[in-house]
Amino acid sequence: MTGTQPTQPVTACYETATFNNTTCNWDVTGTAPATPAGQALQNVTVPNAPNATLANLSVSPSNVTWYANLADALAGTNALQNTTELTNGATYYAVNYAGTCPSTPFAVTVNVTLKTDTFVAFTVRLFPNPASSVLYLQTTNNLEVDTITIYDMMGKTILTQTSKNTQVDVANFANGIYVIEAMSEGQKFIGKFVKE
Repeated sequence: MTGTQPTQPVTACYETATFNNTTCNWDVTGTAPATPAGQALQNVTVPNAPNATLANLSVSPSNVTWYANLADALAGTNALQNTTELTNGATYYAVNYAGTCPSTPFAVTVNVTLKTDTFVAFTVRLFPNPASSVLYLQTTNNLEVDTITIYDMMGKTILTQTSKNTQVDVANFANGIYVIEAMSEGQKFIGKFVKE
C-alpha cells in the first residue's frame, strides 16, 4: 500500500495523537480538565465588605484559578488572588488546570450581604435605690460595665470609675438625686438613683 500519511490533527493541550498503521488514521486520546462545578449564584454573608473574598466562593475542585472576566479566563491572563475582594453582583470565572491545560470557565455571580449582629440590649438594675452606702449595678446578659460616671443634678461629675467593679461607694455623697451613666462595649445606660 502506498500513499501519503494523513496530516497530524491539531490537538488540545491535554490530547496526544498517535498514528495507527493498521487503520492509517491518527488516534487522538486524552481527557479535558473537568470544568469546575458549583452554584452559579452564590450568596456570601460577612461582617463587613472587605471580608468577602474569592476564598468565600465554593466550587469543585477547590483549587481553581479565578478571573474577573470571560476574556481573561479564556486567555489565561490576569488571574486573581484568592484574597481579591468580591464586588456585589459581579461575575467571576473559575478555571481548573491540569498542568497547563485549562478547563472550560465556570461563571459564578456573587451576592454579598453584610451580616447584622444581633443587638444585645444593655440595661442596668440599680439597687438598693435609695442607697445609703453602696449602690450595686446588675446588667442584663452579664455584660461587663466598662465605665461608671455619676453626676449631680447640676451636671457636675461627682465620680468616674473605670474598673469592672459593679458597685459604687456612695457613703460620702450628699443626700439627693444623682444621674448615673454606665458604658458597656459602646452602649450607654443612663439612670437615676437617690442617696439618703
